[in-house]
Order: sequence, then structure tokens, then C-alpha cells
Amino acid sequence: MKLFQTLAEGGQTWAHRVRMLKQVLKIALSTSLL
Repeated sequence: MKLFQTLAEGGQTWAHRVRMLKQVLKIALSTSLL
């Protein structure tokens, strides 16, 4: 159970990191297109 909780927390931080990366890529693309 403890391992599952750690994995769930790791997955949340990973998902958040991916979301942040997508946002950064979107901003970078929009600025390079201008």
C-alpha cells in the first residue's frame, strides 16, 4: 500500500511536469512563429 502511494505521488508530479513542458513548448512555438 505504501509503495502504491509513492507511485501515485510520483505519477502526479510527472504528469504536472509533462503539462508544464507542453505549455513551455506551446509558448516557444508561438513566439518563434511571430
